[in-house]
Amino acid sequence: MLGVSVFLDPNQHQENLTYIKEMKNLGIEGVFTSLHIPEDDASQYPSLLKEVGQLCKELQLNLSIDISAKSLEKIGYSLHRVEQLSRLGVSCIRPDYGIDNQLIASLTHKIDVALNASTIDLEDIIQLKNFGANFEKLEAWHNYYPRPETGLNEVFFDNKNKFLRNQGFKVMAFIPGDNQMRGPIFESLPTLEKHRKKNPFYAFLDLKNTYSIDKIYLGDPGLSPIAKAQFVKYLSENVIILRALKTNQSEIPIRIRHTNRMDPGAFAIRSQESRIDFKGIKVKAQATRQRKRGVITLDNYKYQRYQGELQIVVNSLPADPKVNVIGEVIEQDIDLLDFINPGQEFEIKWKEGR
Repeated sequence: MLGVSVFLDPNQHQENLTYIKEMKNLGIEGVFTSLHIPEDDASQYPSLLKEVGQLCKELQLNLSIDISAKSLEKIGYSLHRVEQLSRLGVSCIRPDYGIDNQLIASLTHKIDVALNASTIDLEDIIQLKNFGANFEKLEAWHNYYPRPETGLNEVFFDNKNKFLRNQGFKVMAFIPGDNQMRGPIFESLPTLEKHRKKNPFYAFLDLKNTYSIDKIYLGDPGLSPIAKAQFVKYLSENVIILRALKTNQSEIPIRIRHTNRMDPGAFAIRSQESRIDFKGIKVKAQATRQRKRGVITLDNYKYQRYQGELQIVVNSLPADPKVNVIGEVIEQDIDLLDFINPGQEFEIKWKEGR
């Protein structure tokens, strides 16, 4: 499941509503917001939340909110009357520090509750069971981390998630956006530190494939057009878009879509279609330079029956007079190569390079 975050800022409100509608068309299933951000004017929250909730109901999106007892009181709501939030369209609450397990257990009989995935331990789970919590209404959500160097490391994250799954929880984590960074730090909002300022689509694939995360939300409230295109292509067609610089201005047309062979090489992603395209065409030898990770190559006529094979190098190789270098995957998309598995379709979006 993919979701987005919006923040209840009156200056951003109409843009938020437009963004939610746009991302619904992309394929999101949920929206997250927070009721306790120190920089915001909390007096504006009730009216803004009401409109966001109404839109989520209309679009059949899950609306989850980060709350504390004090933040609810400030805007005239209470955890003891949580049905007020449900009427607004809120489907899940994420309690902050200071809300005890007995109250959380009682809330699970009225609304979905997201526990803090990073801090919950076995003692908490035992207490929730003893207090009669409805575990079908419980999930485990990680935080996002605005300050650089404070995001989670991969070992802790992985071990924690294994523990949570063993306890029967679905797990959620955040990935950064790449268009409109959330203030006041503006350093992106990931759960994992290694994802900070990375391509959001890479972070999504990493959480989905490496860590098997159940729900993935964009922390920052914006995606660039190319990131949106990458998400749309993958979610609708299971195709990975790679942006690449064309470094050899060959007149030979290169197909856009390829499929990695089911028996890929140890050093390269191999297009299973490209050799067919070059039957009867002589590929001259040119630009036969060193092949670093991310370089796109085309076998020339010296490789005989391999002529026309397009490869993307994943482990660096020396120059070969039989192999032309025709382009390079751009730096922001290099990490996507790790997710082009056997049989995975991909498209090369060419741009003119050096």
